[in-house]
Amino acid sequence: MGIIGVVGVGFRVDSLQELLRDYGEKFDVRAYLVDPNGIIEIADDKTGYRAENLFEECDFARLKDPILSNREDVQDFWYDAPGGGGYLVTQYIESLNWFLVIDHNTSELDRQLNRQFASSVFVVLAVIGFVLFTITNIIRKYNKQIIQLTVEKEKEYKTIFQTAAEQFYENIYEIDVTHNRAASEATEQYFESLGAPKGTPFDKALQMVAQKQIKEEFRQSYLDTYSPDKILKAYEEGIENLRNDFMLTNGGGTYYWIRITAHIFYWEEDNSVRMLIYRQNIDDEKRREIFMLEEMQKDSLTGLLNKAATQQHVRSLLQKAPESLFAYIILDIDNFKSVNDRFGHAAGDKVLVEFAQTLREQFRDGDVKGRIGGDEFVVFLKIPNKEVLEKKLRDLTDSLHRNITIDAGACAISASIGAVMAEPGDGNDFESLYRKADKALYTTKNRGKSGFTIET
Repeated sequence: MGIIGVVGVGFRVDSLQELLRDYGEKFDVRAYLVDPNGIIEIADDKTGYRAENLFEECDFARLKDPILSNREDVQDFWYDAPGGGGYLVTQYIESLNWFLVIDHNTSELDRQLNRQFASSVFVVLAVIGFVLFTITNIIRKYNKQIIQLTVEKEKEYKTIFQTAAEQFYENIYEIDVTHNRAASEATEQYFESLGAPKGTPFDKALQMVAQKQIKEEFRQSYLDTYSPDKILKAYEEGIENLRNDFMLTNGGGTYYWIRITAHIFYWEEDNSVRMLIYRQNIDDEKRREIFMLEEMQKDSLTGLLNKAATQQHVRSLLQKAPESLFAYIILDIDNFKSVNDRFGHAAGDKVLVEFAQTLREQFRDGDVKGRIGGDEFVVFLKIPNKEVLEKKLRDLTDSLHRNITIDAGACAISASIGAVMAEPGDGNDFESLYRKADKALYTTKNRGKSGFTIET
């Protein structure tokens, strides 16, 4: 059974094939429908089931290129062959992307060519007209159904894609990076919602997104990752995917964590590099991650930073603000061993916990506060000058000279303190600061404890 398929709608062509066969026998012509490569799709005795090229063994093989290269006009050709010749008429059928080829072999009629030429042309043209009329009517008959099916499939696909995407992503935007512009209506509307006029270049809109929605400490990283020149450079280096996590607000003042995954690709239709941006709300995931990281960095007894985390935070501050003036402070609880020996380790633990609480109260949230040994603590903070540091250490010495209530009664404690100033350009690192502050600490202890020394 012969079938022609048109966008998912098929119809039988047995009747068309039979009609071609009848016309061929009646008017001594042969009709073929061939694809752009010359493969026979339908003839009076062929249906395209087995690929056969019309131009491989026929008498008009030399006409293959002129026939298959012209999709605009009806063409006619005379051809010569051993023992005779023939006449061809061809027409490209755009709706099927096939060529109709009508072959009238005139080998037996050469002597009557002049008398029969007009009638032969008429017959061939009539066959062309009939075939085109039949095919056009069939296509028109199913055109409405084809369009309806196509639209329904497209809607179904978009619905499935949108539903699936919404489960993972908050928004999906598209950027034409080469031409520095939004590449979808949704992206254009998003930029307009931030106050960018329609047609605003992408790099300008990117600045507005950073300024209005992204938390300040993440803005530069966002701009450095997604600016057009950085995207084009990434594409040239073979990088197809980028990812960035940052905090964003929708205008309410409350920030939440979001992840942007960007896919870079080449769009052949206009020779542009484009970027699909998938925005995913990861606030719960990120806050859990941060919480777990903070818990891993804490000293289990006091809740201050442990030794490794303290070192990491000090080094990070030194790298981020090399031009700032810092103070590195080491504190020891005086006679702490005797507390453990006299009152037990439970009492010693309580002393450590209350000592740590005093440090929290005396310093800011952004200052580094850690326990780096049994009764040894570190504080690292920015200071404006030495005078401020001296006042802070005096107040701290007074606050730590106190009585702590334990099960056995009152336990008097105090602290010995050593400090050093980390000045810009001195090339300070954690280890060198520790050595200097530790030296100052022992100066305090040798002087009688319960006080402070600033190493110069």
